[in-house]
Amino acid sequence: MDRVAILNLSLLVLSVQLVALTAAAAIGRGVNRYRASRAEQVCAVLRGSLILLTAGEPDEVEAAVDSLSVADHREWRAIEPSVRGLLTKVRGDAHASVVRVIARRGLIDAALADLTLWGLATGAGFIVCTLVVPTLVRRLGLLRSAIAVLAVCAVAQLVAVAWPVMWVLFVASFFIGLGVQSFKICIDTVVQAHVGERFKGRVFTFYDVGFNFAFVLAAVIAALTLPDTGISVAGFGIMALAYVVLAAAFALVARRIGAATFEKGTEDLTAR
Repeated sequence: MDRVAILNLSLLVLSVQLVALTAAAAIGRGVNRYRASRAEQVCAVLRGSLILLTAGEPDEVEAAVDSLSVADHREWRAIEPSVRGLLTKVRGDAHASVVRVIARRGLIDAALADLTLWGLATGAGFIVCTLVVPTLVRRLGLLRSAIAVLAVCAVAQLVAVAWPVMWVLFVASFFIGLGVQSFKICIDTVVQAHVGERFKGRVFTFYDVGFNFAFVLAAVIAALTLPDTGISVAGFGIMALAYVVLAAAFALVARRIGAATFEKGTEDLTAR
């Protein structure tokens, strides 16, 4: 086959791909519009109950709670985003009514199950880091490894910003757990290598208390600032920025100390 034939064939394939992509985009747009239209029709059935849930008389509120609680799967799937949105928009009795609906639908149990999965994903990262850190330190050295694992945490948070859906958050939790615990191991090593024996016990005690307190403080801040859904793109973005700032600050301080001084006492870790 000569060059002209190859060129013509390539152009034909490219044209077919462009037509297929255009058709797929058009079909996808049409499907999305149809789904949105169907969801709007389904929502119209329960929208009255949703209004009564937050602004009705006591007996009307009770009827609305019952109506939303027994809605079939298709109806609930269409109205659920609106119900979840009310969690952050109403207060007092209206908020309590929304919570009752969510509890009756079994979503609180589902949320606890999600929390358990999040804990397992993060814990798995903690465990895997014990296998990753030694190899990473041998290849990069202790300083670069510490900065690298902070970068991993930042990237995981940015992925959560770009795709704030449940399975992505679980994967991000694994890598954040891996990065955070890896960073702690790096700092443990620095303390072990640079702090004198006379003060080492007290430093480790203070350091461990501070590390554990950070978890408690983070939980308190999350409870006070995150929406009831637990998903905040702005919050994820702030955490990603915090990891970047921490990595930069750590690198600057280590640079002032000097890489040779920083790595002193950890030569056995980098030995191949």
